[in-house]
Amino acid sequence: MRITILKLAVALLFYCPYLLAQGNSAKEYSINKLKQTAIQDASIRDSLFLWQERVVLHTDKSLVVKDEPLFFKAYMLTGPNRLRVNASNVLIVDLVDSSGEAILTQYHGIKSGATSGSLDIPKKLADGNYFIRAYTRWMKNYGESFYYSKRLVISGDKKELSDDSSPAFKVTFHPEGGHLFNSLANRVVIKAVTENGTPAKLQGTIVSESGSISMPISKYDSGLFSATFTPRANEVYQLTTSDGRTFNLPRAVDEGYQLSVNNLDSSKIIIIIKPTKTSKSNVLHLKGEMAGVTYFKKNLKVDEGEVKLDILKNDIPHGIMKISLFDENREWASRFINIEGYNRLNLEIFPLERNEEENGIAIKLLVKDNLGNPVETELSLSARSLRNESPFLNEQFQEEHFWATSSKSRNREVRFLNDIRMIAADTASFDFSSTFSEQKIQYPFQKGLELYGYAYDLNNTLLKNKEVQVISGGKENVLVKEEKTDDNGMLRLTDLNLTGENEMVFRTKGDDSKSRLVKFSQIENPTEDSKEINKRTNRKRDSKKPLQPSVWQPIDTTGLIELDEVDVKEGRIKKRASAPVYGIKARQGRVVIQDPKRPKSIFELLIKIPGITVSGNPNSPNIGSSGEIFGNAPTQSGSTLDQPGPLWVVDGMMLENSNVFQTSWGLTENDIERIEFISPYNSDASMWGSRADKGVFLIYTRNGSDIDYVSRKEGQFTFKGYHKSIGYDSYNRKLLKRSRKDQVSLFWDPNVKTDENGEAIVRFKTPPNFDNIMVNAKTITEKGEIGSGKAIIRVIE
Repeated sequence: MRITILKLAVALLFYCPYLLAQGNSAKEYSINKLKQTAIQDASIRDSLFLWQERVVLHTDKSLVVKDEPLFFKAYMLTGPNRLRVNASNVLIVDLVDSSGEAILTQYHGIKSGATSGSLDIPKKLADGNYFIRAYTRWMKNYGESFYYSKRLVISGDKKELSDDSSPAFKVTFHPEGGHLFNSLANRVVIKAVTENGTPAKLQGTIVSESGSISMPISKYDSGLFSATFTPRANEVYQLTTSDGRTFNLPRAVDEGYQLSVNNLDSSKIIIIIKPTKTSKSNVLHLKGEMAGVTYFKKNLKVDEGEVKLDILKNDIPHGIMKISLFDENREWASRFINIEGYNRLNLEIFPLERNEEENGIAIKLLVKDNLGNPVETELSLSARSLRNESPFLNEQFQEEHFWATSSKSRNREVRFLNDIRMIAADTASFDFSSTFSEQKIQYPFQKGLELYGYAYDLNNTLLKNKEVQVISGGKENVLVKEEKTDDNGMLRLTDLNLTGENEMVFRTKGDDSKSRLVKFSQIENPTEDSKEINKRTNRKRDSKKPLQPSVWQPIDTTGLIELDEVDVKEGRIKKRASAPVYGIKARQGRVVIQDPKRPKSIFELLIKIPGITVSGNPNSPNIGSSGEIFGNAPTQSGSTLDQPGPLWVVDGMMLENSNVFQTSWGLTENDIERIEFISPYNSDASMWGSRADKGVFLIYTRNGSDIDYVSRKEGQFTFKGYHKSIGYDSYNRKLLKRSRKDQVSLFWDPNVKTDENGEAIVRFKTPPNFDNIMVNAKTITEKGEIGSGKAIIRVIE
């Protein structure tokens, strides 16, 4: 125990400065040091708060038409100081329906604390309210309250989303601090929403049963209203609407403490505590807590008069804080407020002169810190149409709490509106007081995509403690790796960084093709029993359905039963040549066919191709050319995809560019039916793009011979990696082919950069006859400085 405590003390001594030190000193620690810290060491498991991860999204719109993608940029914030760094490399993005069910899930790679992409909305979705949800695997340790979630309205036609003048709606009442008190002036926020969750229009008055009070409610936000009144004992109060509907307010109480918070000042929080006349003199505690970290705690003696306190915001980061008033027996009152933080940037948007002939719009972005110094940063910028949107819809999507606009002239107004929203918010989603109570890490940081399953031979026998080779190739990805199955035959592939759909081949050591091929059965349910595994593995696999990345769960393999052995009936396949890939045939003389009875070495096969020179190891020869058969493209360097040498393609699956036939590909002379060479001067080579600058070797494996043979496809699967998002430019080019008059999203760029003066000029075109355009810009620097600004550009006066 003493050693553990000492280790914890030493660990905190080194790790705390990175994320707990306030002000500029904390921001100066390098991102690399944060990443290299041993964040999963057992000695700091009791300090989950040091590595809190939060996700914040900027979406190009909240009103989504089904044939338009939703573009987004995600920012990762780590630690109590919310620095824009990432320990997790994978972001999970869900589209969720109103019942909380995930309709689709995407994975996006995170770099330098940010990522961007698009969410493809299924066309068959019913119109209504949905949510975009974003989180990392590590965030599951904290519960769903830590996830980012934003409401979307999805419709097949934007014009169909209009306000119903008198829909059915429900009303809820939210007294500040949690209770109404007799004989004290109480502020109560009223929330009105329709049955489908959209804000409702409302006019009404709070009246007492005796008629002693008649107080009109005031509208402050879409679906949010407020009133201040002083209840009397034994009175019943109702909200009466202009159309005659009535709603009962909660009953006021006689004993307790009223908690009022003024959050309008940028430098301090003003807190007022008032006791009721019947409250007993008591010692109370006032605490301000954010995500498990206490930022202030006061002991108070509250007598008959009120107590007023000023809490400075200097050392409080941005986020949602819970202020609670309690004694040793109970919590008397609580209140959530939004803290803008000490690192808020000023981001302003200025329209420039418009080119009416080309329907061109130009805007200037200006970013400064709170001292007026220019800031070089990267912003995400969206522009959307306000055409055909009713005022109701415009009000429906106000700025989120986190992105409160930083324009100085509107700060107090924005803080007031945010305060109203916080009082009426679902407090369960903000209350993190129990987050660290279990002090247990169940979900580790995720460094890449993962794929878990069981490996079998073609007789459905588990391959235990066997080396399995995995080969994958595509236009953007190359993967060759070897992993060993465990005692139960489970294969775990981790740190996969593949984008889009990728063909994967699983192989192991063996005397022939049949014994080398590996069947892979992905774990769909970590708790499934042997009968379920048998049933799923023995049925015919749907080769067209890609494998999804595995969802990590602790898996208990105790008592795992092997699959029942099955009889595999083998038949002879007629001897025939494999069909050419994509219908492409090499020119005569550049095709070499293997002799199945007396197979030649790889060296001997390649040397038969005219113009090809071969040297070195017979099974892994070096490839060269005489003359310019490989073309005259310059040698490139960089990623695996840009290495010099011809491209190698096996049964239509691209492997890599290499001047060497690699043994890691898992091919021997016995696997090969024929090899074709496509010259870079052959027009067919263009289908492989720049990767074919040195030519293409097409290798076809045997699919039939004079001996029994099993198709290579038995060990081949499609794996769906990181989501391959469409870029806005590509999407915009598609729009040029059809009418854009009802387009919602007019421009999106997640990577706008300001210069040393903190300025950036952005130009984009819009469809003709557009009147009002909403422009929204957001940024979070690596130091965690936040900036947000928006402006309505009136195109037609």
